Amino acid sequence: MIYTILESIRYTLTLLFGIFVSVLFLDIRINKKNVICVFLFFYIDLVLTRYFLFY
Repeated sequence: MIYTILESIRYTLTLLFGIFVSVLFLDIRINKKNVICVFLFFYIDLVLTRYFLFY
């Protein structure tokens, strides 16, 4: 149980860090629209990954 929680936290933080590093390398401006798009991509990826890995 605790291993699953820690693994989920690690995956989430790694995914979020990777997305934001990619955004910085692509030199995308940080404004409200772009941040919403990045978080939307993050949540879609997170939900799909959790669905296919844990079910």
